[in-house]
Amino acid sequence: MNNNKKNKFKLFLLISILIHLILLLIVLTHAFKKTRRELTKIFFVNDKKDLPKEEDIKKALEKLEEEKNQIKKEEEKKEIKLDERPAALKPRKSNFGNTTYFDEEPQFVPPISEKIAEKAEQEKFNEKSEEEKIIEPDKILEKKEIVENKEQKKDINQTDKESKFIEKKEEQAKTTLEQAQKQAKQDIKKEILEIKKQETKPKEVKKQEIKIAQNKPKESLEKKEEPRNFGVALQDKSPAPKPKKSILQLTKGFLYNNKDEGQDWIKRDGDENKRPDFEDLKRISYTQQIAWQFQQESGIIASHMSYSERTHLMDGYCNEPNLRIVLNKNGSIKQLELINTSGSVRYDDYIVKCFKNAAPFPPIPNHFNSDQFDLPVTIMHPSR
Repeated sequence: MNNNKKNKFKLFLLISILIHLILLLIVLTHAFKKTRRELTKIFFVNDKKDLPKEEDIKKALEKLEEEKNQIKKEEEKKEIKLDERPAALKPRKSNFGNTTYFDEEPQFVPPISEKIAEKAEQEKFNEKSEEEKIIEPDKILEKKEIVENKEQKKDINQTDKESKFIEKKEEQAKTTLEQAQKQAKQDIKKEILEIKKQETKPKEVKKQEIKIAQNKPKESLEKKEEPRNFGVALQDKSPAPKPKKSILQLTKGFLYNNKDEGQDWIKRDGDENKRPDFEDLKRISYTQQIAWQFQQESGIIASHMSYSERTHLMDGYCNEPNLRIVLNKNGSIKQLELINTSGSVRYDDYIVKCFKNAAPFPPIPNHFNSDQFDLPVTIMHPSR
């Protein structure tokens, strides 16, 4: 069965292919005949009637040229008409996209008298220019000579002024050197005299003060209890403000804390009349800068605290905290130790934070002859 079907299908295909081929041959033969006829007409024309005459060709070309000329003339006329319009009717573009009309050229002709006057002025100007051309070279030569003379005089004056100026500078330098030497000698003499006076001062000041304090009656030393007045404003009851300690008072104690000498803002024992040496003054000036930076940073940090943080900052405070700071040559902190706590963790953290934020401090001076600066610090209670 399958073989019969396949054979039938093959026969059907062959028949269809043959039919298509026959149709193609018919179409091709018909088309070839038409093309052959047309080619014979073009290449093998024997009758002169089919060819166009030369006169007809010339006439057709002339007509085309006339039409082109007419079109050009019409376009030129249109352009002339557009140009002849007044400026008010000419369209102009504006920034807003709409056409605006305005006059760019005057719509009137100037009178003849004005034209005559303009011509006369031009003629006069031309005559003057010719005369000036003749006179100009003489004037230029004169000006050049005058300028050269002035330049020579200026050069002479400048050399004189420069020499005088140099002499004045030398004299001023000499005088300034002499004055500086005199002032230095005077300052040295004053310092020597002050040191001698301080050394020769008697140690009776402390004794007199102690005697005066002992002779005072007990009533003056004891605190007097003032009577309480009910209904008085809180401003009246508040105690008088205590005087603020200066930076000098704040930093003096840093120096003598190791020696246990004197008695200042930081507690130390020793003679109150003893004055610091020149080296001690250098040390004080450097510690003063450190204290100033610490004091400034502590105020900044306190200003950023809330009210509750400030009130509970010193909860558990019982002692004055002691710290040890070691600075590098460039002023950065090498070591920061809390030796004795205050009893309040918040207050200790606050002090350490102040020192860290205040760094870097000024670099260690060269006259210290050391790459490190060891500084023991004791922070007093703020109420003192």
